[in-house]
Amino acid sequence: MNITKTTKDYDFVLHIEGRIDIFTSKSLAEEINAATENKFSTLIIDFSKVDYISSTGLRVIIDTKKKINAAGLKFELTNMSAGVKSVFDMTGFSGILKIT
Repeated sequence: MNITKTTKDYDFVLHIEGRIDIFTSKSLAEEINAATENKFSTLIIDFSKVDYISSTGLRVIIDTKKKINAAGLKFELTNMSAGVKSVFDMTGFSGILKIT
């Protein structure tokens, strides 16, 4: 998994490439924690190059939502493939996360 970071206006964007699984979830969580130290109004995770997410990855996403909401910020997931989106749909996470 590779992660690149960009900013746009008051948005902080993490662009993820590869798989989010038990082996890469810790790195993702660390990148998200580092990102929260920046000043932004919305944290966006770009899934355009993610081809798989495991339950461990889903846990990182839910933990991030809780942390971001507690800080009064916005959290958004974007550009998911149909396969990855179906995982969020099946788990019910699509109903509690902003996915565009």
